[in-house]
Amino acid sequence: MADFLSRFGKDSKKIGFLLLLILGIYHFALFYSLSNEPVLLSDSEEYIHSAQSFEKSNTFYAGFQGDELDYRLYSKRTPFYPLVLSGFHGLNLHWNFVYLFQLFLGFFNVYLAFTLLSIFFKNTSKPYVFLTAFIVFTPSQFIYSQFIMADLWLQSFIMIGLVSFTKFSKTKQSYWLFIIIIISTIAALTKPVFLIASFLIATACLWYFLKQKGKKYLAIMIVIPFISWYVLSHQNNKLTGVFHYSSIGYINLLHYNTNLYLNKTIGKAETEKLLEHLMIVPHTKQEFKDNYKEVNSVCKQALLKHIVGYSLFHAKGMVYLFLDPGRFDLYNYFRIEEGNSKGFLHKGANKGRLISMFKEHPAVSVFLVLIFLINLIKIFGFMGFLWVQRKNKLVWAGAIVVFYIAFLTGPLGASRFALPVELIIICFAAGFYGKYFQNLKQINTLKLITSQNH
Repeated sequence: MADFLSRFGKDSKKIGFLLLLILGIYHFALFYSLSNEPVLLSDSEEYIHSAQSFEKSNTFYAGFQGDELDYRLYSKRTPFYPLVLSGFHGLNLHWNFVYLFQLFLGFFNVYLAFTLLSIFFKNTSKPYVFLTAFIVFTPSQFIYSQFIMADLWLQSFIMIGLVSFTKFSKTKQSYWLFIIIIISTIAALTKPVFLIASFLIATACLWYFLKQKGKKYLAIMIVIPFISWYVLSHQNNKLTGVFHYSSIGYINLLHYNTNLYLNKTIGKAETEKLLEHLMIVPHTKQEFKDNYKEVNSVCKQALLKHIVGYSLFHAKGMVYLFLDPGRFDLYNYFRIEEGNSKGFLHKGANKGRLISMFKEHPAVSVFLVLIFLINLIKIFGFMGFLWVQRKNKLVWAGAIVVFYIAFLTGPLGASRFALPVELIIICFAAGFYGKYFQNLKQINTLKLITSQNH
Protein backbone atom coordinates (compact mmCIF):
# COMPACT_ATOMS: atom_id res chain seq x y z
CA MET A 1 0.00 0.00 0.00
CA ALA A 2 2.82 2.41 0.90
CA ASP A 3 4.47 1.69 -2.45
CA PHE A 4 1.18 2.40 -4.22
CA LEU A 5 0.66 5.70 -2.37
CA SER A 6 4.22 6.79 -3.13
CA ARG A 7 3.28 7.08 -6.81
CA PHE A 8 1.24 10.18 -6.01
CA GLY A 9 3.96 12.30 -4.39
CA LYS A 10 2.43 15.27 -2.60
CA ASP A 11 -1.10 13.86 -3.10
CA SER A 12 -0.27 10.54 -1.40
CA LYS A 13 -1.88 11.60 1.90
CA LYS A 14 -5.06 12.66 0.11
CA ILE A 15 -5.28 9.31 -1.73
CA GLY A 16 -4.65 7.49 1.55
CA PHE A 17 -7.46 9.46 3.20
CA LEU A 18 -9.88 8.53 0.37
CA LEU A 19 -9.05 4.84 0.81
CA LEU A 20 -9.50 5.09 4.57
CA LEU A 21 -12.86 6.81 4.06
CA ILE A 22 -14.07 3.91 1.92
CA LEU A 23 -12.71 1.37 4.42
CA GLY A 24 -14.58 3.22 7.19
CA ILE A 25 -17.86 2.96 5.27
CA TYR A 26 -17.26 -0.76 4.81
CA HIS A 27 -16.83 -1.15 8.57
CA PHE A 28 -19.98 0.88 9.21
CA ALA A 29 -21.86 -1.43 6.82
CA LEU A 30 -20.49 -4.44 8.72
CA PHE A 31 -21.39 -2.96 12.11
CA TYR A 32 -24.97 -2.22 11.06
CA SER A 33 -25.38 -5.64 9.49
CA LEU A 34 -24.07 -7.54 12.51
CA SER A 35 -26.23 -5.43 14.83
CA ASN A 36 -29.33 -6.80 13.12
CA GLU A 37 -30.56 -10.19 12.01
CA PRO A 38 -28.56 -11.52 9.03
CA VAL A 39 -30.27 -11.06 5.67
CA LEU A 40 -30.61 -14.31 3.78
CA LEU A 41 -32.00 -13.81 0.31
CA SER A 42 -33.38 -16.85 -1.50
CA ASP A 43 -30.10 -16.99 -3.44
CA SER A 44 -28.16 -16.88 -0.16
CA GLU A 45 -30.06 -19.88 1.16
CA GLU A 46 -29.32 -21.80 -2.04
CA TYR A 47 -25.58 -21.10 -1.71
CA ILE A 48 -25.66 -22.31 1.90
CA HIS A 49 -27.59 -25.44 0.92
CA SER A 50 -25.05 -26.08 -1.86
CA ALA A 51 -22.20 -25.82 0.65
CA GLN A 52 -23.95 -28.19 3.07
CA SER A 53 -24.72 -30.61 0.26
CA PHE A 54 -21.07 -30.68 -0.76
CA GLU A 55 -20.04 -31.55 2.79
CA LYS A 56 -22.58 -34.38 3.00
CA SER A 57 -22.69 -35.85 -0.51
CA ASN A 58 -20.08 -34.11 -2.71
CA THR A 59 -22.83 -32.55 -4.82
CA PHE A 60 -23.88 -28.90 -5.00
CA TYR A 61 -27.61 -29.44 -4.59
CA ALA A 62 -29.08 -26.01 -3.78
CA GLY A 63 -32.30 -27.18 -2.14
CA PHE A 64 -33.17 -28.06 1.44
CA GLN A 65 -32.31 -31.71 2.02
CA GLY A 66 -35.61 -32.45 3.72
CA ASP A 67 -37.75 -31.29 0.78
CA GLU A 68 -38.76 -33.30 -2.27
CA LEU A 69 -36.02 -33.28 -4.89
CA ASP A 70 -35.99 -30.47 -7.43
CA TYR A 71 -33.60 -31.59 -10.17
CA ARG A 72 -33.03 -28.01 -11.33
CA LEU A 73 -31.22 -27.35 -8.06
CA TYR A 74 -28.48 -29.92 -8.67
CA SER A 75 -26.79 -27.55 -11.10
CA LYS A 76 -28.24 -24.12 -10.35
CA ARG A 77 -25.27 -22.95 -8.28
CA THR A 78 -21.78 -23.41 -9.67
CA PRO A 79 -19.13 -24.75 -7.24
CA PHE A 80 -16.75 -21.94 -6.32
CA TYR A 81 -18.77 -19.94 -3.78
CA PRO A 82 -20.33 -23.00 -2.09
CA LEU A 83 -16.76 -24.33 -1.69
CA VAL A 84 -15.76 -21.05 -0.03
CA LEU A 85 -18.71 -21.28 2.35
CA SER A 86 -18.00 -24.94 3.13
CA GLY A 87 -14.42 -23.91 3.97
CA PHE A 88 -15.68 -21.43 6.58
CA HIS A 89 -18.19 -23.98 7.87
CA GLY A 90 -15.55 -26.73 8.00
CA LEU A 91 -13.43 -24.52 10.25
CA ASN A 92 -16.46 -24.11 12.56
CA LEU A 93 -16.55 -20.38 11.85
CA HIS A 94 -19.76 -18.40 12.20
CA TRP A 95 -21.23 -16.88 9.03
CA ASN A 96 -20.25 -13.50 10.46
CA PHE A 97 -16.66 -14.35 9.51
CA VAL A 98 -17.82 -14.60 5.89
CA TYR A 99 -19.13 -11.05 6.12
CA LEU A 100 -15.89 -9.87 7.72
CA PHE A 101 -13.79 -11.52 5.02
CA GLN A 102 -16.00 -10.08 2.29
CA LEU A 103 -15.57 -6.61 3.78
CA PHE A 104 -11.85 -6.80 3.05
CA LEU A 105 -12.52 -8.48 -0.29
CA GLY A 106 -14.70 -5.53 -1.28
CA PHE A 107 -12.02 -3.09 -0.13
CA PHE A 108 -9.42 -5.05 -2.11
CA ASN A 109 -11.58 -4.60 -5.20
CA VAL A 110 -11.70 -0.85 -4.54
CA TYR A 111 -7.91 -0.84 -4.20
CA LEU A 112 -7.72 -2.55 -7.61
CA ALA A 113 -9.97 0.20 -9.01
CA PHE A 114 -7.54 2.83 -7.66
CA THR A 115 -4.69 0.82 -9.20
CA LEU A 116 -6.48 0.69 -12.54
CA LEU A 117 -7.11 4.43 -12.49
CA SER A 118 -3.44 5.08 -11.63
CA ILE A 119 -2.50 3.73 -15.07
CA PHE A 120 -4.11 6.84 -16.54
CA PHE A 121 -3.56 9.41 -13.77
CA LYS A 122 -0.61 9.76 -11.38
CA ASN A 123 -0.02 13.49 -10.96
CA THR A 124 -3.47 14.64 -9.93
CA SER A 125 -5.92 13.61 -7.23
CA LYS A 126 -9.10 14.84 -8.96
CA PRO A 127 -10.01 11.52 -10.67
CA TYR A 128 -9.63 9.73 -7.33
CA VAL A 129 -11.96 12.17 -5.62
CA PHE A 130 -14.58 11.38 -8.29
CA LEU A 131 -13.82 7.67 -7.94
CA THR A 132 -14.42 7.84 -4.18
CA ALA A 133 -17.61 9.89 -4.56
CA PHE A 134 -19.07 7.45 -7.10
CA ILE A 135 -18.20 4.46 -4.88
CA VAL A 136 -19.77 6.10 -1.81
CA PHE A 137 -22.98 6.62 -3.79
CA THR A 138 -23.03 3.04 -5.05
CA PRO A 139 -24.63 1.26 -2.05
CA SER A 140 -24.49 -2.20 -3.65
CA GLN A 141 -20.70 -2.04 -3.41
CA PHE A 142 -20.99 -2.09 0.39
CA ILE A 143 -24.27 -3.96 0.81
CA TYR A 144 -23.25 -7.13 -1.02
CA SER A 145 -20.19 -7.55 1.16
CA GLN A 146 -22.76 -8.20 3.91
CA PHE A 147 -24.86 -10.73 2.00
CA ILE A 148 -24.04 -14.34 1.26
CA MET A 149 -23.94 -13.82 -2.49
CA ALA A 150 -21.34 -14.58 -5.17
CA ASP A 151 -21.51 -11.25 -7.05
CA LEU A 152 -18.74 -9.57 -5.06
CA TRP A 153 -16.44 -12.51 -5.77
CA LEU A 154 -17.11 -12.27 -9.49
CA GLN A 155 -16.23 -8.58 -9.24
CA SER A 156 -12.90 -9.57 -7.66
CA PHE A 157 -12.01 -11.94 -10.48
CA ILE A 158 -13.00 -9.44 -13.16
CA MET A 159 -10.90 -6.71 -11.55
CA ILE A 160 -7.91 -9.05 -11.09
CA GLY A 161 -8.25 -10.12 -14.71
CA LEU A 162 -8.36 -6.53 -15.97
CA VAL A 163 -5.38 -5.43 -13.85
CA SER A 164 -3.49 -8.53 -15.06
CA PHE A 165 -4.25 -7.47 -18.63
CA THR A 166 -2.67 -4.08 -17.93
CA LYS A 167 0.44 -5.86 -16.62
CA PHE A 168 0.58 -8.01 -19.73
CA SER A 169 0.15 -4.99 -22.01
CA LYS A 170 3.10 -3.34 -20.28
CA THR A 171 5.47 -6.31 -19.95
CA LYS A 172 4.30 -8.79 -22.64
CA GLN A 173 5.09 -11.55 -20.13
CA SER A 174 3.06 -14.67 -20.99
CA TYR A 175 2.45 -15.65 -17.38
CA TRP A 176 0.01 -12.75 -17.08
CA LEU A 177 -2.10 -14.43 -19.78
CA PHE A 178 -1.91 -17.66 -17.80
CA ILE A 179 -3.24 -15.78 -14.76
CA ILE A 180 -6.05 -14.28 -16.86
CA ILE A 181 -7.06 -17.73 -18.16
CA ILE A 182 -7.10 -19.19 -14.63
CA ILE A 183 -8.99 -16.21 -13.22
CA SER A 184 -11.61 -16.28 -16.00
CA THR A 185 -12.14 -20.01 -15.40
CA ILE A 186 -12.69 -19.44 -11.67
CA ALA A 187 -15.01 -16.53 -12.53
CA ALA A 188 -17.15 -18.89 -14.62
CA LEU A 189 -17.20 -21.36 -11.71
CA THR A 190 -18.41 -18.48 -9.52
CA LYS A 191 -21.21 -17.23 -11.77
CA PRO A 192 -22.22 -19.07 -14.99
CA VAL A 193 -22.70 -15.73 -16.77
CA PHE A 194 -18.92 -15.62 -17.26
CA LEU A 195 -18.63 -19.00 -19.00
CA ILE A 196 -18.76 -17.69 -22.57
CA ALA A 197 -16.31 -14.93 -21.63
CA SER A 198 -13.83 -17.53 -20.35
CA PHE A 199 -14.03 -19.32 -23.72
CA LEU A 200 -13.54 -16.07 -25.64
CA ILE A 201 -10.56 -15.10 -23.46
CA ALA A 202 -8.97 -18.51 -24.01
CA THR A 203 -9.51 -18.20 -27.76
CA ALA A 204 -7.91 -14.75 -27.83
CA CYS A 205 -4.91 -16.10 -25.88
CA LEU A 206 -4.64 -19.00 -28.35
CA TRP A 207 -4.47 -16.53 -31.24
CA TYR A 208 -1.73 -14.58 -29.44
CA PHE A 209 0.37 -17.65 -28.60
CA LEU A 210 0.19 -19.02 -32.14
CA LYS A 211 1.51 -15.71 -33.45
CA GLN A 212 4.55 -15.74 -31.15
CA LYS A 213 7.73 -17.52 -32.21
CA GLY A 214 8.88 -20.03 -29.63
CA LYS A 215 5.68 -19.73 -27.57
CA LYS A 216 3.28 -21.93 -29.51
CA TYR A 217 3.59 -24.61 -26.81
CA LEU A 218 1.88 -22.22 -24.38
CA ALA A 219 -1.32 -22.62 -26.39
CA ILE A 220 -1.99 -25.76 -24.32
CA MET A 221 -3.07 -23.43 -21.47
CA ILE A 222 -6.23 -22.49 -23.30
CA VAL A 223 -7.75 -25.92 -22.56
CA ILE A 224 -8.20 -25.03 -18.88
CA PRO A 225 -11.67 -23.35 -19.15
CA PHE A 226 -12.84 -26.04 -21.58
CA ILE A 227 -11.78 -28.84 -19.22
CA SER A 228 -13.53 -27.07 -16.35
CA TRP A 229 -16.69 -26.74 -18.46
CA TYR A 230 -16.59 -30.39 -19.53
CA VAL A 231 -15.97 -31.81 -16.05
CA LEU A 232 -18.80 -29.83 -14.43
CA SER A 233 -21.21 -30.49 -17.33
CA HIS A 234 -20.38 -34.19 -17.22
CA GLN A 235 -21.05 -34.28 -13.48
CA ASN A 236 -24.39 -32.52 -14.03
CA ASN A 237 -25.20 -35.02 -16.75
CA LYS A 238 -24.72 -37.90 -14.29
CA LEU A 239 -26.98 -36.21 -11.75
CA THR A 240 -29.73 -34.87 -14.02
CA GLY A 241 -29.46 -36.68 -17.34
CA VAL A 242 -28.66 -33.44 -19.22
CA PHE A 243 -25.15 -32.37 -20.23
CA HIS A 244 -25.10 -28.71 -19.15
CA TYR A 245 -22.99 -26.27 -17.12
CA SER A 246 -25.77 -24.72 -15.03
CA SER A 247 -29.56 -24.86 -14.97
CA ILE A 248 -29.87 -21.15 -14.24
CA GLY A 249 -29.81 -20.28 -17.94
CA TYR A 250 -32.82 -22.41 -18.77
CA ILE A 251 -34.64 -21.23 -15.62
CA ASN A 252 -34.12 -17.58 -16.60
CA LEU A 253 -35.10 -18.27 -20.21
CA LEU A 254 -38.49 -19.55 -19.09
CA HIS A 255 -39.36 -17.41 -16.07
CA TYR A 256 -37.80 -14.10 -17.07
CA ASN A 257 -36.80 -13.72 -20.71
CA THR A 258 -39.89 -15.42 -22.16
CA ASN A 259 -42.51 -15.12 -19.41
CA LEU A 260 -41.89 -11.43 -18.66
CA TYR A 261 -41.81 -10.46 -22.31
CA LEU A 262 -44.92 -12.39 -23.37
CA ASN A 263 -46.91 -11.08 -20.38
CA LYS A 264 -46.23 -7.56 -21.62
CA THR A 265 -47.05 -8.31 -25.27
CA ILE A 266 -49.69 -11.03 -25.66
CA GLY A 267 -51.12 -10.80 -22.12
CA LYS A 268 -51.21 -13.04 -19.06
CA ALA A 269 -53.91 -15.42 -20.32
CA GLU A 270 -52.17 -16.25 -23.60
CA THR A 271 -48.82 -16.54 -21.88
CA GLU A 272 -50.21 -19.05 -19.40
CA LYS A 273 -51.60 -21.16 -22.25
CA LEU A 274 -48.16 -21.34 -23.80
CA LEU A 275 -45.92 -21.63 -20.74
CA GLU A 276 -47.89 -22.84 -17.72
CA HIS A 277 -47.31 -26.55 -18.43
CA LEU A 278 -43.56 -25.84 -18.54
CA MET A 279 -43.43 -24.15 -15.13
CA ILE A 280 -43.08 -27.34 -13.14
CA VAL A 281 -40.75 -28.61 -10.47
CA PRO A 282 -39.07 -31.67 -12.02
CA HIS A 283 -38.93 -34.30 -9.29
CA THR A 284 -37.28 -37.02 -11.38
CA LYS A 285 -34.37 -37.18 -13.79
CA GLN A 286 -36.69 -37.93 -16.71
CA GLU A 287 -38.95 -34.97 -15.87
CA PHE A 288 -35.92 -32.69 -15.83
CA LYS A 289 -34.65 -34.01 -19.19
CA ASP A 290 -38.04 -33.54 -20.83
CA ASN A 291 -38.64 -30.13 -19.27
CA TYR A 292 -35.15 -28.87 -20.12
CA LYS A 293 -35.57 -29.84 -23.77
CA GLU A 294 -39.11 -28.47 -24.13
CA VAL A 295 -38.37 -25.17 -22.37
CA ASN A 296 -35.45 -24.45 -24.67
CA SER A 297 -37.49 -25.36 -27.74
CA VAL A 298 -40.75 -23.53 -26.90
CA CYS A 299 -39.13 -20.40 -25.45
CA LYS A 300 -36.63 -19.93 -28.25
CA GLN A 301 -39.37 -20.33 -30.86
CA ALA A 302 -41.57 -17.81 -29.02
CA LEU A 303 -38.79 -15.23 -28.78
CA LEU A 304 -37.70 -15.70 -32.40
CA LYS A 305 -41.30 -15.14 -33.45
CA HIS A 306 -41.14 -11.71 -31.73
CA ILE A 307 -37.47 -11.04 -32.41
CA VAL A 308 -37.77 -7.27 -32.95
CA GLY A 309 -40.00 -6.65 -29.95
CA TYR A 310 -37.95 -8.95 -27.73
CA SER A 311 -34.71 -7.24 -28.82
CA LEU A 312 -36.10 -3.92 -27.59
CA PHE A 313 -37.25 -5.57 -24.36
CA HIS A 314 -33.78 -7.07 -23.91
CA ALA A 315 -32.13 -3.70 -24.56
CA LYS A 316 -34.44 -2.08 -22.00
CA GLY A 317 -33.16 -4.54 -19.41
CA MET A 318 -29.60 -3.58 -20.28
CA VAL A 319 -30.45 0.07 -19.63
CA TYR A 320 -31.97 -0.89 -16.26
CA LEU A 321 -28.67 -2.52 -15.34
CA PHE A 322 -26.87 0.82 -15.67
CA LEU A 323 -29.50 3.06 -14.11
CA ASP A 324 -31.23 1.06 -11.37
CA PRO A 325 -30.57 2.83 -8.03
CA GLY A 326 -31.01 -0.41 -6.07
CA ARG A 327 -34.29 -0.18 -4.17
CA PHE A 328 -34.18 -3.96 -3.64
CA ASP A 329 -30.65 -3.76 -2.22
CA LEU A 330 -31.36 -0.93 0.23
CA TYR A 331 -34.71 -2.30 1.37
CA ASN A 332 -33.14 -5.66 2.17
CA TYR A 333 -30.08 -4.16 3.84
CA PHE A 334 -32.20 -1.92 6.09
CA ARG A 335 -34.60 -4.83 6.75
CA ILE A 336 -37.65 -3.04 5.33
CA GLU A 337 -38.28 -5.28 2.31
CA GLU A 338 -41.64 -7.03 2.42
CA GLY A 339 -41.67 -10.74 1.76
CA ASN A 340 -44.27 -10.43 -1.00
CA SER A 341 -42.62 -7.46 -2.73
CA LYS A 342 -42.11 -8.03 -6.44
CA GLY A 343 -39.98 -4.98 -7.12
CA PHE A 344 -40.51 -2.05 -9.43
CA LEU A 345 -38.36 -2.74 -12.45
CA HIS A 346 -40.54 -5.27 -14.19
CA LYS A 347 -43.87 -4.70 -12.44
CA GLY A 348 -43.80 -0.97 -13.10
CA ALA A 349 -43.08 1.99 -10.84
CA ASN A 350 -46.49 3.63 -11.25
CA LYS A 351 -47.45 6.84 -9.51
CA GLY A 352 -49.30 5.07 -6.70
CA ARG A 353 -46.34 2.86 -5.84
CA LEU A 354 -43.93 5.78 -5.85
CA ILE A 355 -46.16 7.88 -3.59
CA SER A 356 -46.53 4.93 -1.22
CA MET A 357 -42.77 4.40 -1.18
CA PHE A 358 -42.08 8.07 -0.34
CA LYS A 359 -44.69 8.03 2.44
CA GLU A 360 -43.40 4.84 4.04
CA HIS A 361 -39.65 5.42 3.70
CA PRO A 362 -39.00 9.08 2.76
CA ALA A 363 -35.27 9.14 3.64
CA VAL A 364 -34.45 5.99 1.65
CA SER A 365 -36.63 7.20 -1.25
CA VAL A 366 -34.81 10.54 -1.48
CA PHE A 367 -31.50 8.68 -1.36
CA LEU A 368 -32.66 6.43 -4.22
CA VAL A 369 -33.52 9.47 -6.35
CA LEU A 370 -30.06 10.90 -5.65
CA ILE A 371 -28.41 7.59 -6.60
CA PHE A 372 -30.43 7.48 -9.82
CA LEU A 373 -29.19 10.95 -10.79
CA ILE A 374 -25.61 10.00 -9.96
CA ASN A 375 -26.00 6.84 -12.06
CA LEU A 376 -26.92 9.06 -15.01
CA ILE A 377 -23.78 11.11 -14.41
CA LYS A 378 -21.69 7.93 -14.11
CA ILE A 379 -22.94 6.46 -17.38
CA PHE A 380 -22.37 9.73 -19.24
CA GLY A 381 -18.80 9.79 -17.89
CA PHE A 382 -18.27 6.11 -18.72
CA MET A 383 -19.35 6.62 -22.32
CA GLY A 384 -17.33 9.83 -22.53
CA PHE A 385 -14.19 8.03 -21.37
CA LEU A 386 -14.72 5.31 -23.98
CA TRP A 387 -14.83 8.00 -26.66
CA VAL A 388 -11.82 9.95 -25.40
CA GLN A 389 -9.77 6.76 -24.92
CA ARG A 390 -11.19 4.94 -27.95
CA LYS A 391 -7.72 3.88 -29.16
CA ASN A 392 -6.71 2.40 -25.81
CA LYS A 393 -6.85 -1.44 -25.75
CA LEU A 394 -7.19 -1.55 -21.96
CA VAL A 395 -10.24 0.70 -22.07
CA TRP A 396 -11.85 -1.43 -24.74
CA ALA A 397 -11.13 -4.58 -22.73
CA GLY A 398 -12.98 -3.07 -19.77
CA ALA A 399 -15.84 -1.84 -21.96
CA ILE A 400 -16.27 -5.26 -23.59
CA VAL A 401 -16.58 -6.90 -20.15
CA VAL A 402 -19.17 -4.30 -19.05
CA PHE A 403 -21.32 -4.67 -22.17
CA TYR A 404 -20.91 -8.45 -22.10
CA ILE A 405 -22.37 -8.65 -18.57
CA ALA A 406 -25.14 -6.20 -19.52
CA PHE A 407 -26.07 -8.21 -22.62
CA LEU A 408 -26.03 -11.61 -20.90
CA THR A 409 -28.11 -10.24 -18.00
CA GLY A 410 -30.68 -8.75 -20.40
CA PRO A 411 -34.21 -8.43 -18.97
CA LEU A 412 -32.94 -9.14 -15.44
CA GLY A 413 -30.94 -5.90 -15.48
CA ALA A 414 -30.69 -4.42 -11.96
CA SER A 415 -28.05 -2.85 -9.75
CA ARG A 416 -27.09 -6.13 -8.08
CA PHE A 417 -26.36 -7.72 -11.46
CA ALA A 418 -24.21 -4.71 -12.40
CA LEU A 419 -22.04 -5.14 -9.29
CA PRO A 420 -19.41 -7.37 -10.97
CA VAL A 421 -18.58 -4.57 -13.45
CA GLU A 422 -19.59 -1.56 -11.35
CA LEU A 423 -16.02 -0.61 -10.47
CA ILE A 424 -15.02 -0.55 -14.14
CA ILE A 425 -17.91 1.83 -14.90
CA ILE A 426 -16.99 4.00 -11.91
CA CYS A 427 -13.28 3.98 -12.72
CA PHE A 428 -13.80 5.12 -16.32
CA ALA A 429 -16.39 7.73 -15.33
CA ALA A 430 -14.01 9.11 -12.69
CA GLY A 431 -11.26 9.27 -15.31
CA PHE A 432 -13.48 11.25 -17.66
CA TYR A 433 -14.60 13.85 -15.11
CA GLY A 434 -11.20 14.06 -13.45
CA LYS A 435 -9.52 14.82 -16.76
CA TYR A 436 -12.25 17.27 -17.75
CA PHE A 437 -11.94 19.36 -14.57
CA GLN A 438 -8.17 19.14 -14.66
CA ASN A 439 -8.19 20.58 -18.18
CA LEU A 440 -10.74 23.20 -17.14
CA LYS A 441 -8.50 24.33 -14.28
CA GLN A 442 -5.51 24.56 -16.61
CA ILE A 443 -7.51 26.65 -19.10
CA ASN A 444 -8.69 29.01 -16.35
CA THR A 445 -5.14 29.31 -14.99
CA LEU A 446 -3.83 30.09 -18.46
CA LYS A 447 -6.54 32.74 -18.96
CA LEU A 448 -5.65 34.31 -15.60
CA ILE A 449 -1.95 34.45 -16.46
CA THR A 450 -2.72 35.92 -19.88
CA SER A 451 -4.97 38.62 -18.41
CA GLN A 452 -2.32 39.54 -15.82
CA ASN A 453 0.34 39.88 -18.51
CA HIS A 454 -1.86 42.33 -20.38
